[in-house]
Amino acid sequence: MNNKFLQILALIPLGLIGLLFSKKMKKNDNIDSATAVDDYSMYPVGTNKDLPRGIRNFNPGNIRINPVNNWQGVIDRSKNTDGAFEQFKTMEFGVRALFRLLETYLRKSPNMTLRQLILKYAPEKENNSEAYMQAVASSIGQDIDGEVSQWFSDGVSKKQLVRAIIKHENGRHIANKHIDEGFILAYS
Repeated sequence: MNNKFLQILALIPLGLIGLLFSKKMKKNDNIDSATAVDDYSMYPVGTNKDLPRGIRNFNPGNIRINPVNNWQGVIDRSKNTDGAFEQFKTMEFGVRALFRLLETYLRKSPNMTLRQLILKYAPEKENNSEAYMQAVASSIGQDIDGEVSQWFSDGVSKKQLVRAIIKHENGRHIANKHIDEGFILAYS
């Protein structure tokens, strides 16, 4: 074999690595897989302005500050740098709060439809509620006017609803491990 051929052969692995890396970046731009890089977790809460508000606050449901709520894992309100939305110590605590909030809505109104749930969660004065309902219903495969309690009874459907809300609130997903850990915190 000639020397030129060996040099070209030696470069093939580098080309393959570059190809794989570029495909991985495109595939994970919404960080939905279990292996997604948590680029946001390396920043202190509220500091990375390049991330959606809910993600940088570790509050992917964009839960507003309410003095009545004493969420587990919430940043002390005197240290909250957002002012309007809760900030949590970890993403898992923010996900936990979202699960608990949805459970509270359904406990108080057990026959609530998805439409009613979204209108309560994301009021029309602040959101395009119709688009929100359509996006969530499409994502979870449920009827907007169907009773949530008919399908919101197992871990899989609860996680699907939370995942759909997070996607709509932030324009992207968070890693599944945060949803799984938030679920464990909410229901253990």
